[in-house]
Amino acid sequence: MASRSELFAHGGRHLSTPGTLFARARALALRVVTDREARIVAVFSLLSIVGGFFGNRLLTQVAQPEALGKYYLYANLAQWLSMPAAAGFVYINHHWPIAREHGDTRRFSRAIAFAVALQAGIALAGAVTMHFSGTAGMEGAGPATGVGLLALGTGTYQLLCTLPGAERWRGWSGALSLLGGNARPFAQAFGILLLGTAASAGLLGAAVTLQLVAAGMAATLYVWIFRTTLSADPPRLTSQLSFRAFLTYSVPGFFGVLIPQIASSIERWGLARSSDTAATALFVQAMGMSVAVTGAISGIVVNYYYPFATNAAARDTADPLGAAAPILRQFYGVLVTALASVTVLIALFVKPITWIAFGARFASVARLLPWTIVGASLFALGAALTAALFIARDAMWPNLARIISQLAYVAALLLLPRGSDPAGTFAREYAGAQALYTLLIAGAIWRQLVARRLNGNGAVAS
Repeated sequence: MASRSELFAHGGRHLSTPGTLFARARALALRVVTDREARIVAVFSLLSIVGGFFGNRLLTQVAQPEALGKYYLYANLAQWLSMPAAAGFVYINHHWPIAREHGDTRRFSRAIAFAVALQAGIALAGAVTMHFSGTAGMEGAGPATGVGLLALGTGTYQLLCTLPGAERWRGWSGALSLLGGNARPFAQAFGILLLGTAASAGLLGAAVTLQLVAAGMAATLYVWIFRTTLSADPPRLTSQLSFRAFLTYSVPGFFGVLIPQIASSIERWGLARSSDTAATALFVQAMGMSVAVTGAISGIVVNYYYPFATNAAARDTADPLGAAAPILRQFYGVLVTALASVTVLIALFVKPITWIAFGARFASVARLLPWTIVGASLFALGAALTAALFIARDAMWPNLARIISQLAYVAALLLLPRGSDPAGTFAREYAGAQALYTLLIAGAIWRQLVARRLNGNGAVAS
């Protein structure tokens, strides 16, 4: 039986130790100084952190928790309508480099355009249905139209936003990510200020406007990339770009999106009904800050390393995991260190951080934040670990692990007592579900390494 070091090592190199993690962190810092791409990624990641902090601080100063909670319920409906695009994102993200490598970007790009048109039809049908059925007590055509447009912008953005990063267009990718992410609180705050007392209308309208702008920018870059990647030579066929491969990724991906969406709906609507919309706002704010912080911190590492890993894997279809392993080892070593550091920092100084980030009106976020930051860090780690599984062409376990952990979360949300503090209970259950998710992904990677060893491919290269 192979030893632990044999499964993870090649050429005399072994699993990371604290010393090697420090060395890699130092190497990453030096790379940021000397490498232009790394500098661009670091700058946009910093802008995302700073912009998200100040934007959300402004938003919580001008928005009432009740109005913000109502917007979050509308946004949840838009997420339901954009689920097909969220499922397709996984396939596009992992197969565009393969299409590029095999000169098959024309067919791949046309398929993306068809997906955008399909998403537009779903958003329109959803908005019409909500308007005439009176979903969520919507009055008039305004809220239903806003939800439909938000779904259209979100879905289009999700289908197209991954292409600039895959092409290593670092500046455009960073600007697009900023526009589609942490710029939203600024836009919503100004929407409230411009529309005066129409707080919920201002929140929804501003979100729709910014998301459509982000989608338009993503579409422009999509056309640009399509024109620059066309090949005069006939494409080299590969089974990884077949319709069967698409179904292999998209069907599990759809359920991998569906179950978390059910959980998100139970969180938001459950808190609104068992408490009020203000409780929904507090919970979503705690979750939002946690996900934003861990996402921005991990984004510095992920955005830099991931295109190198997928491109290396695309060049060696016989052993993609072995080809990408050197980059993955550096990727995970630095990411674990960064996530652990930010989690401990926020947990230790949760009260002053809450006051600075949200103000007195949202002070109750402090009791939720320690749990949501742990959960968000575990999720960020688990999501990053799925890169190894996707590179190994395992489309099942990344989604299956997500489905299992979220089903457990849904069961906890529905079946366990909520007590006098439903938001606090939900936050603790969220952290537990993300711990289960990370453990399932780690177990799936271990299975891949063992199988690879038994199949004679050797240990993962380092």
